[in-house]
Amino acid sequence: MKRLLFVVLLFVASCSLFAGEQRDGSDWSHMGKLEKTIWAAGWIDGVGVSQRLVGEIAPASFAAYYKALDMLVGMTAEELVQGLNQFYDSDYRNLRIGMSDAALLLTRYSRAGLDKKDAMAKLNELREIYKGH
Repeated sequence: MKRLLFVVLLFVASCSLFAGEQRDGSDWSHMGKLEKTIWAAGWIDGVGVSQRLVGEIAPASFAAYYKALDMLVGMTAEELVQGLNQFYDSDYRNLRIGMSDAALLLTRYSRAGLDKKDAMAKLNELREIYKGH
């Protein structure tokens, strides 16, 4: 019970700490393993909820989006944490890229089979978008 209360309090504290802010690689590098795992699990859960909502609201018009989200099924929080650690540690220019965008790029590249050329083009696009942040 104490452990559950601790996790809930940690989650609430981290939510209030980052409320309304775009979190990026600098934030990621200051998070501990537990915080990273909680964030990754929440992101994966959020993608799953999004997938179900899109399927219920407009299944035909969002077919491509729905298919892309389907590729994420089976990804674990640990896999996402490892990928984001590597992503942010590999190049200082990646530190300004938002965590959600980085996670989406990683999952599209590793799960959806985005080829390396397309992945690099998307990465350079994200670096340009986040350059001024």
